Amino acid sequence: MSGHSKWHQIKRKKEATDTKRGRHFTRLAQRIKHAARTGTDPHVNRALADAIQQAKAADMPQENIDRLLRENAGGGTPVRFEGFGPEGIAIVITGNTDNNNRTVAEIRTLLKKHGGTLGQPNSVLWKFTPGNDSYTPRFPQPLAAAARQKLNALVAELQTHPDVTAVCTDAAPPS
Repeated sequence: MSGHSKWHQIKRKKEATDTKRGRHFTRLAQRIKHAARTGTDPHVNRALADAIQQAKAADMPQENIDRLLRENAGGGTPVRFEGFGPEGIAIVITGNTDNNNRTVAEIRTLLKKHGGTLGQPNSVLWKFTPGNDSYTPRFPQPLAAAARQKLNALVAELQTHPDVTAVCTDAAPPS
């Protein structure tokens, strides 16, 4: 009669509880990562303090919490993406990421969803003058109302992406 030993029953129960605990820890780790993007000091960042408190209540080891905070302290790797939006409008997207491959795929998907494409490095950068924290268009392009609406939807969705810090386009302001 296999499966009737006490050790085998304990092993199955332990596997089930460890799986549930691991899933819960993963959710808590994601919550800590997202909260730490706005600051790694829990005394200032209330969302981070709440996430850490929830992790401690779930018995997450302090070592794991410290590691997550250390990873987010640097803010990730700075990245710059260049692409084209509706009507060929040049777009420069800057940000910080902890996983470049994931961020490239997500940005490419957002651009494609709104009728744009991801360009090669330096494919549109020549159309901009670099500033302190952003890029200023050298040759602003006029846009029709429908294209401006599509571009605004794209920029709004890009700005909600957690890894994006700034989005610059060469669209001329509406007149």
